[in-house]
Amino acid sequence: MSFEWKIKKVDEIKADISNAIAMGPFGSNIKTENFVARGVPVIRGINLSKGKLYEEEYVYITEEKADELKSSNAFPGDLVFTHRGTLGQVGIIPFNSKYRRYVVSQSQMKLTCNTKQVNPLFVYYFFKSNIGQHALLMNTSTTGVPAISRPVTSLKNIEIPLPALDEQQRIVDILNALDDKIELNNAINKNLEEMAQALFKRWFVDFEFPNENGKPYKSSGGEFEESELGLIPKGWNISSLKDISTIMMGQSPKSEYYNTTGEGLPFHQGVSDYGYRFPKHNTFCTNLLRVAKKDSILISVRAPVGRLNIADRDIVIGRGLGAINSIINCNSYLFYLLKRIFAVEDRHGSGTIFNSITKKEVEEIKVISPSSTIIHRFENIVKNIDQQISVLSAECDYLAQIRDTLLPKLMSGEIRVPVDRDHNVSELLMVAESAATYQS
Repeated sequence: MSFEWKIKKVDEIKADISNAIAMGPFGSNIKTENFVARGVPVIRGINLSKGKLYEEEYVYITEEKADELKSSNAFPGDLVFTHRGTLGQVGIIPFNSKYRRYVVSQSQMKLTCNTKQVNPLFVYYFFKSNIGQHALLMNTSTTGVPAISRPVTSLKNIEIPLPALDEQQRIVDILNALDDKIELNNAINKNLEEMAQALFKRWFVDFEFPNENGKPYKSSGGEFEESELGLIPKGWNISSLKDISTIMMGQSPKSEYYNTTGEGLPFHQGVSDYGYRFPKHNTFCTNLLRVAKKDSILISVRAPVGRLNIADRDIVIGRGLGAINSIINCNSYLFYLLKRIFAVEDRHGSGTIFNSITKKEVEEIKVISPSSTIIHRFENIVKNIDQQISVLSAECDYLAQIRDTLLPKLMSGEIRVPVDRDHNVSELLMVAESAATYQS
């Protein structure tokens, strides 16, 4: 660690205001009946699970209730920590956040920083680093629900190495630029997938696929006929999933074949390492019992049932997963078909309507089967969208790898960033990335 940096406790860098460090309300002070459709959002663990702050899936309380819980109010620039449940989660409310104030839930606590001493984003990145995580979790109790013992006191006593404010800002510029690019890529991917899903719905649910004259089929008077799934375009059929795809169920090898050193192929047996579209590879296996080929659609067959990902390389699958492939080489079409099938199931049970689903049950799922000409036309359009999603996802992985390599080195002072003259963010990234490569 750089000898020039000061060491300060969190208690010394908190803002000089009441409740600068505070817990969420006691459970009895915020109950389900307090939730309303609109109002002040409550930050829960799920909001700390993606990026700096996941601004979706909030529950809300009224302004009056938020006033009543004044000590647990949080504002842009505040850090939020989980002290009970999924420990290690940390987020920061962006300065351009969707709401002007929030309330932290019973399992969270918040920190308002003194911005004359620290850049709140620097503190956030400190707690995302392995040094900060170690400090945050060193007083953990694992009896019952995992929790940080005496959470406020523990947080106050954590020591943070602090460079001067201008160097903090340079470090934040580098890490923030990487995170911003990752968030932008993810937002683009979300939009691309929504476009593909909208096109699938228009063609195969609303039956507005282009007819022989290039006009929307249903709106142009296309003919329909009865089927066991309702009216379908004339000439289309009802099939089972086994008629349009190959389905392989996973089988778990003995654990003695598992490793985390990259030997063999990546191994997955559930959704725990699922990503937005592609799984993260943390466990490997040398016994290649059941291998899902690259581009196979992965489906969870044990609770939660029906979650989808795509194999970005050959992987070994255990008994919690299946691998599905189109028999006419149209996996993009099949992917969006499966998303629609299991999205409907989710409406009834959040994916837990079944504890498990057998191969036979998957095979017998009934689907509307369009003509292969229409499927291939759809595939030719959407596979380009899916390829773009794949490229952006790979770039996110690369950027995250750079960030995670740089983070501990920057936060410990092992890598110093120049502050003696102005550099734009791109120049700073090159300096830091070169240093990371040289020193790694």
